[in-house]
Amino acid sequence: MRKVKKPVFFIVLLCIIAFGYLTYAGIHTQYGDIKTSYIKGVEDIRWGIDIQGGVNATFEPADNYDATKEEMDAAKAVIEQRLVSLNITDSEVYVDYKKNKVMVSFPWQANEESFDPEAAVSELGETAKLVFRKGKEEKGEQVLTGNDVKKAEVRQTQDETTGNIKYVVSLTLNNSGKKAFADATTELAGKGSISIWMDDKCISAPSVNSAITDGECVIEGKFTYDSAKALSDKINAGSIPFDLKTTSTNI
Repeated sequence: MRKVKKPVFFIVLLCIIAFGYLTYAGIHTQYGDIKTSYIKGVEDIRWGIDIQGGVNATFEPADNYDATKEEMDAAKAVIEQRLVSLNITDSEVYVDYKKNKVMVSFPWQANEESFDPEAAVSELGETAKLVFRKGKEEKGEQVLTGNDVKKAEVRQTQDETTGNIKYVVSLTLNNSGKKAFADATTELAGKGSISIWMDDKCISAPSVNSAITDGECVIEGKFTYDSAKALSDKINAGSIPFDLKTTSTNI
C-alpha cells in the first residue's frame, strides 16, 4: 500500500462533485420558449409509481362480452400503443384472461401541468381505428378498415433462399374487404406498398409483391416471434367486436 498524493485525491473529489451536480441538475439549453435537455436532472425524471405515485386503471369488455385470449391480447395492444402515443414509456400492462381484465399502471409527476391523467385513462380505452392505405403516407387513399379484417396471426414458414424457419404475419380478410384489397394490390403489385395505421401511427408498410384476390396474404419482414405477435395483435385490435370500459381507477 502507498499513500495517495494530494493532487490525485483532489482531482477525484472534484470529479465526484461534478458528477453529483450533473446528476442533480442535468445539462440544458434554453432558446426562447424551447428547452433542450442533453442530460436529464432529478426534476426531469418520471419516478416509478412506487416512489412518486401515479395512475392505476382496469379495463374490460363492455356489455359483459366474453372475449377470447386473442381478443384480450388485441385489447392490450391498443392500450400499449396509446401509452406510447402519450409518451408514457415506463408503464406496466397486464392481462387477466380468466376475468377478462386489462390492468394498467404508470407513474406521473404532480408538476407535469400539461398531463391530464383522467384524460389519459379515457384515451387508453377508446376503440382503435385501424386503416390500410395506399403508399406510406397517412394521406394515402384508404383501402380497408379494421372492420374488413377477419383475423391476423403469426405463422412459421421456410425461407426459400436460406431454408431457415422464419415468422410471418398471416392476414385473412372478411368478404367486405376482398374486392377493395384485390383492386389495390393489383394496382400496386411490384411497384408500391400498402401501409397499416393504428390511429395516426403507421405500424407497418409492406411492399406489394403480387395481386391478392382471395383475401389471404402474409406480411413478411425480419420478424422474431415476439415482433410478429405484436403486429398481429395490433391489427386484430382494429377489429375486436367490443368496446373497452373502465371499471376502476386510482389517480
